[in-house]
Parts: sequence; C-alpha cells; structure tokens
Amino acid sequence: MTGCTHVWILHHHQWAPAKLPSLLGGPQDFTLDGSGWWLLGFGAGASGGEAVTLWRSSNAGGAWARVAASGNGLTSAPPHSLPYYGDKTGIAVSPAQQVWLTGITAGEGMAWLYRSGPGGRTWTPVSLGVPKAWTRAELASYPPVWASAHQGYLPVTVDGPTFTGIAVYTVNGLHTTWTSASSIPAPSLLTARFSLAVATPRSVWVATGRNLWASTDGGYDWRATWRLPPDWTFAGVSFSGRQDGVLLAMRRHGTTFDYAVWQTSNEGKTWTHRG
Repeated sequence: MTGCTHVWILHHHQWAPAKLPSLLGGPQDFTLDGSGWWLLGFGAGASGGEAVTLWRSSNAGGAWARVAASGNGLTSAPPHSLPYYGDKTGIAVSPAQQVWLTGITAGEGMAWLYRSGPGGRTWTPVSLGVPKAWTRAELASYPPVWASAHQGYLPVTVDGPTFTGIAVYTVNGLHTTWTSASSIPAPSLLTARFSLAVATPRSVWVATGRNLWASTDGGYDWRATWRLPPDWTFAGVSFSGRQDGVLLAMRRHGTTFDYAVWQTSNEGKTWTHRG
C-alpha cells in the first residue's frame, strides 16, 4: 500500500474512493467511530523524516488533520507522543471514544499497547499482566473489540516454548486494568489467520485456522464448537447480536483463492454453507 493515494469505502452498498493525506507515505490501518475516520500510517513526522503518524477526518475523507506523530527513529519522540519502535498491528476506537494502538514487541515478554483520549493527541503505554511462562515468548497484541462503551476484548498472540496460541484479555470499566481471561491453543498460529467477534457482552467468538471457538462467560472458558472442511481456513467472523453470525473462509486454488460464507441463526449451534 506504500505510495497509494486513495482508500475505497463501502457506503450504502456502493464503493467510493476517499483521498488520503498528501504527507502519508504508507497507510497501515483504518477505522471509524461515530463522528469520524481514523488512519494510521507512515509519513512526515513533526521533526521531519519518516515517522508513525495518526490522522483524522470528520468529513468522510474530504480533509485530514494529523493529530499525532512519533519521532523518526533518529530523534527521540516527545513525551506522550506515538511510539516509533515496534511493528504496529492496528488501531481501534472504543464507544467511549478512547483510541487504542497495538503492536509487536518481539522477545520482550510484554504486549505492546497504547491508549489515548478522544482526540488521539497524547498517548500512555498500557501494561498487560503476562504469565511467567510467557516471558520468552514472542507476543503481539491486536486491536480490541468492544462489547459496550467500557467492556472490551483484546487478543494477544503467544508463540513461546511452553504455549502457542491466542490469549484473550478483557476489561470492564473505563480505566480498569486489562486482565487475561483465558487462552486458546493454536499450534499453527504462525500460518493461520484469526478473527475475534463479540455477539453479546459475554458471548465471544474466535476463528483461527480451521477451528471456531466460543465463550459464553466473558472469555474465561472456551470450547471448540465447529471445524471447517479440509483445505479451508478462516478469514473472518462477525455477529450481529446473539443469534446471527457469519463466517468467511478461504482456500488456495492454484495461484488464486476461493472464498465461501457460512451463516448461523441459532447462536452457532449449526452453520449453513452459503457459497
């Protein structure tokens, strides 16, 4: 995506281009909240040179304002700015208008997580409690998914000598601590995609590889509920309420990929192939 000038947005069943900021060198992630669009990428930093930058648009991409930037790797970042180090994995905005930035801290025994207020201008590192067994593991945190204004679920991948899988952290409250609810084993984590979806505040789903996992107690206990046919892997999962869910799967077909959709209308008890 480096050097591209537009992103395409699906709105009212039609795709439309939205122009990116002119100073943006390469977009990394894009998300929306109730009043605007957020864009994370690389571009010109506050002191020149390439930096991690955060942009916001309140008019559907008609104009962008840079709300935060990191140092450029040669100069130190000012206090409360975006961190330069680490590989960024994404950005999310909670219903309470807190902005969350996630990434990878390879070999440090901690997940990479930063939080900002509604404006996205000042940033605070957020630490996660990590079991001692994971201190030599490669950890990566991914954008949280929100069940309500103050309750969210944060997936962290763990690749270590004693455990490989997905740890699901949860928070309930505006400023309370993220705690590890439980973990899902995923031996093929390095080659498999995964996706987390919330159906209700206490009903959470994780699709990884060919396996679909469900929790009905807020992420503390997980059970494997369904498995894709051979050669298929999950590309996404989404729920609109407790009953109705959609699974997107993919498989390689020569040099291209096939895609298929499964749907449920009974809380995931059965899934129907929709082609």
